[in-house]
Order: sequence, then C-alpha cells, then structure tokens
Amino acid sequence: MISMLIDIRIAEGKVNALNLPSDTAKSLFKYVERKLFEEHKLDSADYMQSYEYYMLNSEEFLKITDTVIDSLKVRLQKVTSNN
Repeated sequence: MISMLIDIRIAEGKVNALNLPSDTAKSLFKYVERKLFEEHKLDSADYMQSYEYYMLNSEEFLKITDTVIDSLKVRLQKVTSNN
C-alpha cells in the first residue's frame, strides 16, 4: 500500500506540473493510475477497500501517511541535491 500511495502522489505531482486543462489532467491521471494499478498488481476495488480500511483505522493510516511523506521528502532531497 505504501509504495502505491507514493507512486500515486508522484503521479499527481507530475500531472499537476503539466498545467493542463482540468478535464485533460483528470483523463491523464486516470490513465496513469490504471498503469500504476497494473504495475502494483492491484485493481481499483482492492485499492479502495484497503484505503477505506485505513481511513477507519486512523492510527494505522497516520503511520502509513507519515511513511509516504518521509519517503517523498527523501526522494525530493535526492532530486534537488543532484541539481
């Protein structure tokens, strides 16, 4: 779940950075999201079921969210230090 959430957040950032019209950005993100589900061998129903579980278990959700944020920060530091 953590790696999927990281990839989704990265994809959201990339799509947003393109400054596309809203409907185009939504379509592109849906396409990218489908590809991520394939990569992670998940389907959207399993993902939503898992996401809903974590939303109902806030302590676990916060732990996962903290891990996602920390991972994204590390990736950002690597990217910015290479420039």
